[in-house]
Amino acid sequence: MTSVKRTISGIMAAAAAMAVILSAALSAVSAQELSPAVANALKLPVRDALRIIDSLSREQKAPAQVRAQSFKVLGDYRSARGEYRQAANFYLQAVRLDSTAAYNQLYESAMSNDAAAAAKAPSAQQAASVSAPQPVPVQQTAPVSTPQPVPVSAQQAVTVSTPTPQTPKQAYTVQVGAFGSRPNADNLVKKLSAYSGVSISPAANESGQALYRVRVGPYNTKEEASAFADKLNRETGLSSKVLLADK
Repeated sequence: MTSVKRTISGIMAAAAAMAVILSAALSAVSAQELSPAVANALKLPVRDALRIIDSLSREQKAPAQVRAQSFKVLGDYRSARGEYRQAANFYLQAVRLDSTAAYNQLYESAMSNDAAAAAKAPSAQQAASVSAPQPVPVQQTAPVSTPQPVPVSAQQAVTVSTPTPQTPKQAYTVQVGAFGSRPNADNLVKKLSAYSGVSISPAANESGQALYRVRVGPYNTKEEASAFADKLNRETGLSSKVLLADK
């Protein structure tokens, strides 16, 4: 726990210094005034550093790359605390402002860590629910009559509850193209090599002919899939669409 706190403090101290430098650059502060400002920023507690970075991320007059870097720092802070869902939201804001591949990788890593943490949560809860066995009190030795077995009807002996089926969580995917030729699908996959999660999903059309669909994903929510589809269309000029992953 101590090492995590030190990591978080280090991240936020460096982030606060960055915020002071960027704010000074926007305000045309002289070099003589900048050095002591950075030194003071490095001494800020985490709460104050967070406030500075959050304000910079919301500053509409700041360059897009500056705001994206601010969102990235906020995401790093949440990720260091194990709050991967919140970290992914900040990284997604950075992706929308700056299409650098590193931000997209951080977003996907945070989503993966959040899914892994969610998978571990049920087993941890089950382990916590198991109570320790209670000691059996020792009774004094005394003549004890042998208990007679009590007849149990077949209906009472077998009582099995039917488990309630759970509805599986839906996932979404972004379809970029569909081809009747596998080489054409492979060529599109090569063009999208800068993006992670690209795959070919074989299927068949209504006439029974082979169909090779190029898809990216899956995503946990339709909003996340739509955000990536908009980003992909904007950067590549392609026309992708959001579908349920099992379609």
